[in-house]
Amino acid sequence: MDQPSTFVYSVLKSAWGIRVSVTANVTPLVEGVDANMRVSGNIWISQALDGRLLGDAEMCMLVHGLRLVAREIEAKNANDSIVIVLTDLHFVESDFQLEGLAAAICGWAAAHFNFAPREFDVSFDGMLNRYIFDWASAESK
Repeated sequence: MDQPSTFVYSVLKSAWGIRVSVTANVTPLVEGVDANMRVSGNIWISQALDGRLLGDAEMCMLVHGLRLVAREIEAKNANDSIVIVLTDLHFVESDFQLEGLAAAICGWAAAHFNFAPREFDVSFDGMLNRYIFDWASAESK
């Protein structure tokens, strides 16, 4: 298992913003290693958070973020199957949207595996009082 690394994603385009801190490490997928959800062919994700478990919606959003950068991760790991182990996650409930998890894990992966981060457009919709993430813009950049 490698050393954990932390990435903080934040966006502030109105009176409130999103800030998510993700800490994770990477371990080979071998017998006995917990691999909760498959991200892609060679990438899995699991959680080892102190005293809590993320729900399905949170885990699915993390998987979504990793799928945005799965090709880059797999290129760095050749044919090795890996598990990304989420060890710490912090956010303020009052300034939070699920999409922030996808953006944060995407940034974490770019920093951890040393590839160019994906940039995606984020805007604030005042009528809905929420941030709008354009994931397709990340795929085209």
